[in-house]
Amino acid sequence: MPPWRNPWLLVPMTVSFVLHCFILYVPFLANVFEIVPLSFREWFVVILVSFPVILIDEALKFIGRWRRTRIKKKIKTM
Repeated sequence: MPPWRNPWLLVPMTVSFVLHCFILYVPFLANVFEIVPLSFREWFVVILVSFPVILIDEALKFIGRWRRTRIKKKIKTM
């Protein structure tokens, strides 16, 4: 379900995002959680590893939608 269809979902998403930013960018909290910012090279590796997963997920969603529409068309013609 997209977030714009459920406004109550936006509240916890926003709170989570703000908390993550505080933990990353407030030095005291970063020390408590032992977090350091990623370098450009590390971000590149993260994106490189994540990209195939995103492609596979989108391909599976496309195939699922295609199969559902095919089945619906088949049912309508019966």
